[in-house]
Amino acid sequence: MFDDGVAYMANCPAGSVDVVIVDSTDPVGPGEGLFNKAFYESCFKALKDDGILVQQSESPLMQLDLINEMRTEMGKAGFGSFKTLPFPQPCYPTGWWSVTLARKGESSFDFRQADSAAKSFETLYYTAALHTGVLVTPPFVAAALKG
Repeated sequence: MFDDGVAYMANCPAGSVDVVIVDSTDPVGPGEGLFNKAFYESCFKALKDDGILVQQSESPLMQLDLINEMRTEMGKAGFGSFKTLPFPQPCYPTGWWSVTLARKGESSFDFRQADSAAKSFETLYYTAALHTGVLVTPPFVAAALKG
């Protein structure tokens, strides 16, 4: 199954994808091929110029070294901007999980605050302030990832 995902990305036409989302198993055994430079290069090639790779990146409480390795390999594949977002996930042993975003070029992951605040529909949970809050990296994660 994972080999199919690796092959699929390797055979994707260049510049044909806006976003690649990888919600895989751990980076050992069958899922290992989704956490290396070759896979990230395939994703980079398939993404449009402003494309984003989104990948689950394990627990920031226990696997900061892995997250750093992922970001390093993503950088070697050509990605220029990164953002790791920790979030509560009670079904995992540490209670915390993360996702790492990698973007082609040096574009940031700025949030369109004004657009969100001006939305023309009501939401029961989502607000621009809540969105802004989840983008704040906890200090220990920022220090470990150098940004």
